[in-house]
Amino acid sequence: MKVTIGGHRFDTSKASHHWGLDRIDDNSNRHTGDLYHSSKGTWYVWTPSQWANQHAWMLIEPADALTEYDQYLTDEEKAEIAELAGLDWE
Repeated sequence: MKVTIGGHRFDTSKASHHWGLDRIDDNSNRHTGDLYHSSKGTWYVWTPSQWANQHAWMLIEPADALTEYDQYLTDEEKAEIAELAGLDWE
């Protein structure tokens, strides 16, 4: 899928990495989204929401993605993101 975020065009099928953001909250509502690392090093996200019309595309810093979407990612995914971004993350 091709998207434009902040004046930049991205093709999600060409992203170098993709992580699905998926969890079920305490009220049994499912929240889904996607985090991407482009082939040119830009990070962007389709924000998780239980409502289809509440999703939004936005650019994001990898440290912010790790903090914001912590509950959506496994420890292995967090380690992979931190390594790609050159972050010291624990």
